[in-house]
Amino acid sequence: MKWICILVVALVMFSCKKDSQKVQFPGKWRMVEYYTGPACGCWHQVDPVNADILEFKVDGKYKITRAPIYSSVACPGQYRVINDSTVGLTEDCGSPTPNPEAIGKYSQSLKQLTIEYNYPYLDFAKYRYIKL
Repeated sequence: MKWICILVVALVMFSCKKDSQKVQFPGKWRMVEYYTGPACGCWHQVDPVNADILEFKVDGKYKITRAPIYSSVACPGQYRVINDSTVGLTEDCGSPTPNPEAIGKYSQSLKQLTIEYNYPYLDFAKYRYIKL
């Protein structure tokens, strides 16, 4: 009986360890860089004071809180986890036509998320976030 208890405890410990290795998108992420596009092809750092905060909620919704220096408001939306390293985001700005899905790539080793938006009026925009 004692061995069964030890075995159960060991199994619980190992299963908890595996869960902590999975990507956990729910939570807050801070923007650290943005990409300027093909004209420059450069990534630019974002001062933490001026950084947007992207918050993924467990119900599949997300919101972006803009830094106080910006007058614009970012649209909230929904997200779906595609696999261990990819998430799809769809903005909900109240438009009658749905916005295209943005694709985010998560790097487990770097603990960062890079999201690429394909806007109809721009070529694309890329933003890099780190988990808070």
